[in-house]
Amino acid sequence: MRNVALEQVTSTSSPRVLWIAGFPAAKVDDIRFTDCTFRGGESAETVSFAGGLFFRDATIEPAKKRRA
Repeated sequence: MRNVALEQVTSTSSPRVLWIAGFPAAKVDDIRFTDCTFRGGESAETVSFAGGLFFRDATIEPAKKRRA
């Protein structure tokens, strides 16, 4: 997968934003996030065998912790 552009994406519930898994002979490359907001992140992002990931005015906000 190459040359993917995500622009003006807003999500209010994104437990995970990035799960990018390529292979040694088939790398993921040139993924662009522009003017994006992802809220509610709960898990660490996973990226393997990927080339360029580009972020411009992109935000990933963690989920708010609930009070006990």
